[in-house]
Amino acid sequence: MDMGTHLPVAASEFQGKIVYVDVWASWCVPCRESMPHAQALSDQYAARGLAVIGINQDTDMVAAYQFLNLLKINFQQLGDPTGEFMMAQNIDALPTVLVFDRMGQLRHRYVGYTQADRATIDAEVLALLEE
Repeated sequence: MDMGTHLPVAASEFQGKIVYVDVWASWCVPCRESMPHAQALSDQYAARGLAVIGINQDTDMVAAYQFLNLLKINFQQLGDPTGEFMMAQNIDALPTVLVFDRMGQLRHRYVGYTQADRATIDAEVLALLEE
């Protein structure tokens, strides 16, 4: 996990990609479902241009690493222990998922997570990949 990197969506490595950002913390109960879903999306669609990024809110990095290892999460992680990204994106609940189109425009925002959200998120990500 890169603790010194900020706001990945503007980075040139993501130009032309759909960027799926899951803002999470190890103590967030619904994150235990949203993060494996994000991993499944990464596994399924990375080759088609989906970049999945986790933005972690923990100040306890041991807890964050344990969470990632327990759930077998291996997509890119960035740290935001001061909440800078959350403030910049007006996020006040975890998890929050932001989905940016290939031009870097925010297209979808999901606050909270339940299994019922999965089909909607999948359909919207797929639609963006097909644009």
